[in-house]
This record gives sequence, C-alpha cells and structure tokens, in this order.
Amino acid sequence: MLRILPTLHDLDLPVLAITYRNDEGTLPSESGRYGWGYPEWRDVQAALEFADLRGADDFVLMGSSMGGAITATYLNEAHLEAEDHLVDRVRAVVWDSPGLDLEAVVDSAAADQGVPGFISAAAQAISRVRFDVDWNALDQVERAAEFDPTLPILLMHGTLDDTVPVESSDGFAAALPTVRYERFDGADHMYPWNTDPARYEAVVEEFLGSVLGDASG
Repeated sequence: MLRILPTLHDLDLPVLAITYRNDEGTLPSESGRYGWGYPEWRDVQAALEFADLRGADDFVLMGSSMGGAITATYLNEAHLEAEDHLVDRVRAVVWDSPGLDLEAVVDSAAADQGVPGFISAAAQAISRVRFDVDWNALDQVERAAEFDPTLPILLMHGTLDDTVPVESSDGFAAALPTVRYERFDGADHMYPWNTDPARYEAVVEEFLGSVLGDASG
C-alpha cells in the first residue's frame, strides 16, 4: 500500500494501512495460521471501527494479494456475522493482484513444483477436514454474484503473475461486469505498479475521483 500513498494523499484521502493477525509484530490467531480471509476479515472490521471512532464517514478498501482475499471476505461475511458491521459505508474497492480463489493459487503452486493434480486435490481434501478450510467460501470468483453490483470495484492484475493466476481476476471481472478491470501486460505478482507506475497511479486517481467526487477534494 505504501507505493500508492502519494496518490491517495493528492486526493486528500486519509489512509489507515493495517496489518492483520499472524503478521510480524501482531498477535497470532488461535491456530497460528493464516486463514485467507477467515478470520482475518474481522481485522478489517476492527480497523473500520477505529476509523469510525475518529470521524470517518465512509471508506475505500484497498488490498493486494491476500489483502484482496481478506477484504473480499469482509464484504461477503461481515453483514452475516457482525451486527455492527460497516459494509454499507464502503464506497469503493481497489484490488491489486488479489487472491480471489485459494484453490487456484494452490493448484498453480503445485503445478509449478511438478506436483500431480490428484495429490494436490487430496491435500485440499485433507486440509478441509483437518484445518476446517472451506474452499468454496474462499472462491470469490464463484461467489461474484454475492457482491453488491452497485459497489465500484477497481481490479488490477499482471498477466505474468506466477503466484495468483490472472485467470481468477479474468473470471471475477467476467462474472461481475460492473468491475473496472485493468490488466497489466508483463507484470508479475503485485508488480503492476512497478511495470507502469504512471498508468497505475492515473487509473487509481481517475477511479477514486469519479467514485468519490467532491469527497476526494
């Protein structure tokens, strides 16, 4: 998030860059493992509550890689599990190389390591039982219809991403046509800005300016 801060400051937007459980310097979860959005979405809720207490009226969520998975899970789960959720005050979402389908990430990593597909599938089945991983709930591409179609989403992804397959973003954008989708040719994982910083910053600035209007000035 640090790379885009100057652009956000130019839009007069206050920024809260957060960590989440199990990050270095933070408290671990009970399991000590990342949950790909479960239960990390509650850390997003806590951050919004913190900002709300300090006068924030509404919010823009930004997330890269797993941060995209966490914010996506927040949008789909908070209104179901948290009575005091602030989902209705989210004005826009910006994602960079988001992990929208954990299964696709695992399959891609396994293929890169030469692991046969049936072994990867077996490992996923074991993790579902042993670690309570809900692969379907973590597939935001299949859950695209659950997103508010009126919520503006800017989705950016590099075509040479070797960590999170760009096809996940392709599928999400196709399933939710209101998404503004920007593919960055030749960019690796979380490298769209590095590939073309001028384009990246201009896209974010134009998107947020059009969504927030006077609120960004």
